Amino acid sequence: MQTRPIVPSTIIATLLGTLLLPAGADASSVLEQRLATANPEKGAKLFRLCAACHSINNGGENKIGPNLYALIGRKIATHAGFGYSDAMKEQGGNWTLERLDRFLADPGSTVKGTRMTFAGLKKDRDRADLIAYMNSQSSAPLSFIGSASSEAKATTATEASTFGLLVPAPGVEVTYYTCTACHSERLVVQQGLTRTGWEEIFDWVIQEQGMAEPSAEDRQTILNYLTAHYNTDRPNAPKNSNATATTTLTAPQEQLPDGAGTEASEYGVLFPAPGVDTTYYACTACHSERIIAQQGQTREGWDEVIDWMIDEQGLDKLDDADRTVILDYLSTHYGPDRKHFVK
Repeated sequence: MQTRPIVPSTIIATLLGTLLLPAGADASSVLEQRLATANPEKGAKLFRLCAACHSINNGGENKIGPNLYALIGRKIATHAGFGYSDAMKEQGGNWTLERLDRFLADPGSTVKGTRMTFAGLKKDRDRADLIAYMNSQSSAPLSFIGSASSEAKATTATEASTFGLLVPAPGVEVTYYTCTACHSERLVVQQGLTRTGWEEIFDWVIQEQGMAEPSAEDRQTILNYLTAHYNTDRPNAPKNSNATATTTLTAPQEQLPDGAGTEASEYGVLFPAPGVDTTYYACTACHSERIIAQQGQTREGWDEVIDWMIDEQGLDKLDDADRTVILDYLSTHYGPDRKHFVK
């Protein structure tokens, strides 16, 4: 049996590096503490968020992003065969643990101009777990893993059992990490499809949205989970506190053409009505309009989704006039009755 060499802990301090810190702060020691109690097994699950764009196996292909095998300690923007952005090329230096932690927290702010659209992992624990897993994918991993206390392990286990709004049931873990690589689980729980419908969505996000194709086993697990818990009766659709909220468009209603809301529409599958253009261009900057057309929420619910996208997903803040137009449009045509639902 071959054993992989262990890098002495003295090298870790060098790899941690030093960035701008508040007076008296010691980011290296804080990060070392997080890494010492990190859980690479949970990190492997979190890597599903990365797998849509990156491989991490030895000799793996470059995808939308470069292969990440043996990333820690590697010179930035140097993996063979990958075309890096100018912003990444200008960074210089190596991927120290500290730099990687900072980048994973907020890629867009850490490297201005990066092509990486991932919003980042906000939880310190999640980043430590992911880094621990990435460290293990190397012929010379660092030796900061394995000293977690039973209390820390229990905390990690509790965190690992939380999957946002998704119903906790067999298959939730695979579903959560596969789907939230590109969007929030909130978009999943607002759906309601037959198994055939979910299969079509699966094919669409792979063929049209660049999702990495999961293994056959994972695909079946996800389809079983979604069909059981997010079927057409929407038994687990989240309820908004203002369930009876209604609204009307501020602009006058227009006579709509036959076939409105089909693929032939100038705005994809969105229902053509006042506000559709503002909604289409604001929302499709990050995702397909099809995701909108499968929702069904009150005005309050749509307002919460917009807040969430601004706070957590990097959507630019909307001016008040545009936000009102979008909310008018969405709450009128994509309310809880889902009258324009696209299957």
